[in-house]
Amino acid sequence: MKTADAPRTPYSAAKRKQVLDAIYDAAIVEFSLHGPKGASTQGIAERAGISKQHLHYYIDSKEALYAEVMRRAITRWGKGITLAGKHADPVEAISALIRSKLDFALDFPQESRLLTNDVLSGGTFMAPLWKQWTARRRKAALVVERWISTGLIQPLDPILFMFHLWALTQYYADYESQVRAIMGVKEGQPLDRERIVAEVTTFVLRGCGLDPASVKSEV
Repeated sequence: MKTADAPRTPYSAAKRKQVLDAIYDAAIVEFSLHGPKGASTQGIAERAGISKQHLHYYIDSKEALYAEVMRRAITRWGKGITLAGKHADPVEAISALIRSKLDFALDFPQESRLLTNDVLSGGTFMAPLWKQWTARRRKAALVVERWISTGLIQPLDPILFMFHLWALTQYYADYESQVRAIMGVKEGQPLDRERIVAEVTTFVLRGCGLDPASVKSEV
């Protein structure tokens, strides 16, 4: 994003942040609906409530804005995608991961769809990070393998296990319109988060041979 050449007053700095937040929010919607090629700066400006000329005062280009939106989405998503470093107890660790992934899907569905669309189109932004994440996935797999070897959970494929967790949780963002239609939840109304978390957690824990009743209420 563009930076100012001259010092700004506290008011102008606050105003700038307000406008930038509006631009980011608008860009997320526009990019998630139309992709980086189909999205237009005119559409982003209209959603942000500013003129196209005003928008270009704050951004270098549509491509630069997309890159920044993707960077923020990836950073937010990456905070809750691994078991590595989680609790030693599998019930707590798996439950916490499911909660984290579902919180992201339900709180930031448009960002989730941005990341999914990037992967589907070849991973322009995600692919360079896959090598780094492969190392993190291996650490998570070692955690799962340790649980298996010590008899804490049923034998399973650690890597496929992680894929299944991602699929179960990300579904509620990527297919949000379908979920709402089938569950009868209107746009703008919240999905029943606790019902979804409880159901997914119970399903996964039982598949691992664990007792869902042992999940702590604060997890």
